[in-house]
Amino acid sequence: MRITTRISLCFVAIVVAFATIWMTGSWKNGVRLMEGIYLGVLGVFLILYVLTMIAITSTDFARSYWLIPVAAFLAYPVTTLAYFTYLATFERQALYRALDQIEPLKFAAITIIAIPTASLAWLFGALAGTVFVVLGRRIGITPPP
Repeated sequence: MRITTRISLCFVAIVVAFATIWMTGSWKNGVRLMEGIYLGVLGVFLILYVLTMIAITSTDFARSYWLIPVAAFLAYPVTTLAYFTYLATFERQALYRALDQIEPLKFAAITIIAIPTASLAWLFGALAGTVFVVLGRRIGITPPP
C-alpha cells in the first residue's frame, strides 16, 4: 500500500470514528470526567492518535484483523499521554495540584486506566481500526489475511 493512500485511509478512519462517537453522544462521558479541559485533551488526543494510527498501519497489522484490538488498546496510552501533554502545556497548576493531592499509585491508576476507560477512548480506537480494515478491504488496498 502506498504511503499516501495509507495515511489518507488513517485520516478517513479517524474522522469516521470521531463522527460516530460524536453522533452517538458517547463523548459526554469524557466531558463529565474531564470537565473544562475536555476539548483541549481531545485535540491533543486526536493529533497523537493520528500519528499512532499511521505508525501501526505501517506494520503487518494493516493487513490483519488484529489491527482492531491493537488500535483499541493503543488508545489507552495515547489518552494518558494526551492528558499529561495538555495539562503540562496549558494547565500546569492543575497538574501540580493533582500530583500533590493524590497519592502516586492512585494517580497512575486514574490516568492510565480510569480516564481512558470512562472516556471511551478504547471504543474510538476500536472504531478507527475497524473502519481502516473494512475500507482497506473494500477498496482493495489491503488483501485479506
